[in-house]
Order: sequence, then structure tokens, then C-alpha cells
Amino acid sequence: MFLEPMLAKSSHCQLPYPGWIYEPKIDGMRIIAVKFDNQKTILFSRRKLSENEKFPDILKTLSSSEESTWVLDGEIAALDQQGKPSFNLLQRARDKVLTVFYLFDLLSLRKRDLRRLPLSTRKDLLYHFFSHLPSPVRLIPYFSEEPKKVAAKIKELGFEGVVAKRADSVYTSGKRSSAWLKFKFLKRQEFVIIGWTEPKGSLKPFGSLLLGYYQNNVLCYAGRVGSGFSEQTALELYTLLKKLEISSSPFSQTPPIQFPRSLSIHWTKPMILCEVAFREWTALGKIRQPIFVGIRTDKSPLEVTRE
Repeated sequence: MFLEPMLAKSSHCQLPYPGWIYEPKIDGMRIIAVKFDNQKTILFSRRKLSENEKFPDILKTLSSSEESTWVLDGEIAALDQQGKPSFNLLQRARDKVLTVFYLFDLLSLRKRDLRRLPLSTRKDLLYHFFSHLPSPVRLIPYFSEEPKKVAAKIKELGFEGVVAKRADSVYTSGKRSSAWLKFKFLKRQEFVIIGWTEPKGSLKPFGSLLLGYYQNNVLCYAGRVGSGFSEQTALELYTLLKKLEISSSPFSQTPPIQFPRSLSIHWTKPMILCEVAFREWTALGKIRQPIFVGIRTDKSPLEVTRE
């Protein structure tokens, strides 16, 4: 039984306190794991696609659970050599990088729906029934101390931010709730790639990527990103985008967006998503100091809105 994940709202205020618990924000892929009557285990992405073939070790470990039926919520992350989650590495899971499934919620157990129970109770049950599972499955640590100390510790551990959750919150599937708030140390979000520019005086396949997002189903321009790519990632991206190249801009804004004449732009169908880290949004609605993080495959383009 697939259950849609509960989603957190982005926040730029101070961490709320007390009555909240805090988890590291994992830089990875959201997964709903389901075990059916001791017969089959499936790792579902947010789009309800099976990710079993990508993560066989995680699947094997979860399947070894003594409990016959359950639904778990968590995030799969790839760890770098320092043991820190890296979304870019997750794109190359096929290269035998270490991937870990961080569990943070228990939605159903023994065919009983637990979503109406307080989060603190669900956490207790999660730790009681699943703490024995070996790596690559881990239970995400959580804290209830003073927020500044928690944030400093989580940042030191190399995570991308903090997720604050009300200790008494119920689980609302498919909803983005203010009972869960996400705080990123550096702003980052998904964008739709809508084109690329020709490189200037280099052997790179492109100079920068043109980015967009949807607002009321209208594609809006967010700026360009030209750093953060490895040679391999840049080549793979260029190959994907070249196959989707179109002759005219996908924007329907009036008046049309004016780009510098010095830019040689290639347009592409708005189908490929990527995650970008950046300092802030400018007054003109563009991202400042962007850095490419990785390709995203767990959302549809129309889900990509300005956060």
C-alpha cells in the first residue's frame, strides 16, 4: 500500500521551540518503503515508481525485517568519503558509492495505520521495531535541545539543513504542512532546465544552463547556472538536452524576456530538472551565486515552483 509522503514547508524564520523535534535535512531521494504480508518489499519514489533495482542492498536489508507488514518513510542518500550526504554522488549510485536509507517515520505496522498518532509516538515505535536493522539502513537522529545548538551540530555533521517537526504532529499524506518546517543553510531548490548557452573559449559542452520554474502553470525565468558541474555530469547533461532541443523559447511571457545579444542560446523542452544551491533571490526574481548540485528525477516539471 503506497502512501503519499507528508511534505515540509520552507521557512526562513528562527527554529520554533519548545514542543518541536529537529532532524538533519538529508540531501537525497525521498522514499516510501512498503512490505506486503512478508511477500514483497518495494521502494517507492514520490512519483510512485519502484526504485528497487537502483538500491539492492537497501532492499535486501529492509526485507530481512522480522515484521511482515509495514510502511516506512525516509530518504536515501549517497555518502562521500567523509561520510556526508552528497546529492551529486547519488546520481552515480551505479558506480558503487555508499548509499544509506535514513528512516524517520513509521506510517503503518502490522496493517495498522499509525498516521493519526503523534510523531513522538511514531518515533518511539520506529526505534523499537527497526533500530536493529544493519547498515545500509539507519534511523535518522533527532534532537529536542535548544535550536541554536542543534543547528550548529547538524551543520557541523555536513547536512544541508534542519527539519523541525512538531512533536505532536499527525502524518498528513500528500500535504505540505506547517507542522513540518525545513530550514536550509544555503538556499537550494529544483529548477526546470529550459536551455543552455554556448561555451566561450573552452572545451566544455556548454557555458551555462538556463533555469525556470512554474507559477500558476506559467513557465518563469530564474537565471543561469554555470558552475558546479563535473566533466562527466556536464557531458551527460548536454547529451540529454541536445535530444530535447527546440527551435524557439518555451517561455510564453509577455513581453518576452530580453537576453544579452552576446549569449548564443539553445532552447530545450522543459523536461529535465536539476537542483541548484544559491545565495538568495534578487529583487528582479533571479537567483544569485548559483551552484549546480545534481539532476532530479523524482518530480514532474509542473511540480517545480519557487520556494
